[in-house]
Amino acid sequence: MTSGSTKTMGRFAVARYLTLGSACLFLLGLLVPARLAVAHPRVVATDPLADGRVASGPREIRIQFDQALARGGAQVQVFDRERRSIPVQLTEVAAGGTVLRARLDRLPQGPYTVLWRALSAVDGHTLRGSFSFAVGPAGAERTPAQAAAVEGWEVWLSQILPTGAGWIHLSGLIAVAGLLLFWLVIGSPPEKATPPSQAGGAVRRILLLSLWGGLLQIALELLNLAGSVRELVAEPGTAWMFLSTPRGLRAVARLFLLYASLSLLRDWEGAPRAAWRLWLIIGLQAVSFWTVTLASHTAAASEGAGLPVLGDWLHLLAATVWAGGLVALWHHAWTTKTSDANHLTVLMARFAPWAAGAFAVLVATGSYTVSRLAPEWWKLPSSGYGRILLAKLALVAAMLALGMRNSLACHPGWTARIGRFFPLLNRLQKRAQRASETSPRATGRWITAEVTVGVAILGLAVLLSRTPPPRSALPPPAPPLTLAGPAGDLRLTLTITTAAGWIAPSRFRLQFQGRDGPPRGVTGVTLRLDMPEMAMPLRPIVAEPVGPGEYEAEAFLGMLGRWQAQVSVRRPGRKEVRTVFEFGVGERGPTADVFSLGHTRADLGYHWSTLFLMAMPYVIVGSIGGWLFYLHRRAERQRRE
Repeated sequence: MTSGSTKTMGRFAVARYLTLGSACLFLLGLLVPARLAVAHPRVVATDPLADGRVASGPREIRIQFDQALARGGAQVQVFDRERRSIPVQLTEVAAGGTVLRARLDRLPQGPYTVLWRALSAVDGHTLRGSFSFAVGPAGAERTPAQAAAVEGWEVWLSQILPTGAGWIHLSGLIAVAGLLLFWLVIGSPPEKATPPSQAGGAVRRILLLSLWGGLLQIALELLNLAGSVRELVAEPGTAWMFLSTPRGLRAVARLFLLYASLSLLRDWEGAPRAAWRLWLIIGLQAVSFWTVTLASHTAAASEGAGLPVLGDWLHLLAATVWAGGLVALWHHAWTTKTSDANHLTVLMARFAPWAAGAFAVLVATGSYTVSRLAPEWWKLPSSGYGRILLAKLALVAAMLALGMRNSLACHPGWTARIGRFFPLLNRLQKRAQRASETSPRATGRWITAEVTVGVAILGLAVLLSRTPPPRSALPPPAPPLTLAGPAGDLRLTLTITTAAGWIAPSRFRLQFQGRDGPPRGVTGVTLRLDMPEMAMPLRPIVAEPVGPGEYEAEAFLGMLGRWQAQVSVRRPGRKEVRTVFEFGVGERGPTADVFSLGHTRADLGYHWSTLFLMAMPYVIVGSIGGWLFYLHRRAERQRRE
């Protein structure tokens, strides 16, 4: 066998490996449950109530989520007003994975702050949060939920460093795909067939940088989940727990695709430069972008709907065309000699319509995404997500202005036509054309400014992906629910109101009426809430007096189903009286209909549309690899004949 045939076999061996790997990822995608693209789990109730007050110290702390948590990786810390840690005996995930529970000794009177950390079983995100409560009568000192704030190193570990690693990882993916696409489609011969001779090493270095960024991101996620290197080493199962989640699987899939791209670039200088290698690498990066969109806020808000996810994917591809072309032009501007300045102008002219098309796709898909995540656009400045988005839009406008300035030198025709109405545009065009003809470095400086703004935009995009969008408009809450019944010799009326359905706190108003009007001498009113089917009673809540015979309390009814409210009334010289009311909790809030939990939520099945969206990019890559392998076998058969 000759050396050429050996190299050919080596190239198509890579295609075979890609086919097998893509088939494995496809099968793996079918085995992963469908709820991959739903929103991250969020807290819907705490016991004790957040910023609430309980009569006696609880022996247990419960945090209720609307989605399942992983069995490991959970931690609960309790601090007093002096920020001293309270020993926690046991931390576990219970009630089907939706309740984080911590057991501790009975707490004395005073304010307390709870810090918690858990791993989502749905998407693999590490969740953190805090809340405060107080034990004792109303006169006790209160403390804000930030009393035991997260230390600075934890902020770096959970936010800043993962954002930087994600920026490096995504920048490498975009730069490689955009560079290769520019050299294959836009570049003039010989660049149209293959990139410059030194490009193989540059692309390989960018891929390696992106690979290391992805590995660093996974390592930081594991460290963030474990809390420290010591705990991560002591519990190696934490790594497997994260990697078995959909988010971990997608991260591993991107690393696999990066490694496959590096394999295609192996021995680049000595191997014959076939264009199929470059197109296959672009396809692999497009699949990587697909895995990124499956973890986006758009996919979470749409629960895996096809059009929003596809729009997010097209947004990334358009950004790749624009950013990759800019990087390629920047490379040409700083490596082109003055005698070849016209060649740079030609490349800029060819790239201009591609950049305009990419910008149009960015505007269309970006507007569609914002309309879904933040329909009330006038409220963007009031949220962290909105402020970051506005800063990104301002940088996009600056980048567009720089791009239009750079395109003046390569499009004198349409500039002259528009210059009839704007004479200043003619002067700018002549100055830009004179600078590009005399020195490519002058144009390179303007392109460098545009690339710098693009890098900043990409950083804000990564930061946006880690910032929760503003909550969408909630359904109208249910009208106040009024229940009445006897409480010994008194008549008790219980009114339950909520401002935003079942995910918001409910306010309980208790009105006592005797034969001669409001009773006197009431020493205490306590409210106990319970879900009989779940065996999950909440801690007693002390109702505060608000008027003669009137008391109020607040609590989270964070699960749909049948609830019981037990009201206890204490009066001197009389036996404690207890009254029990039954009511239901629906999507809009409390209701008089008492129904079973089995009829409230039925979303445990598979969403086949989500599975299809997951599997489609893997099928595409597998089909490309299989087609290349078929062409190889047919060529080998024809050679033997």
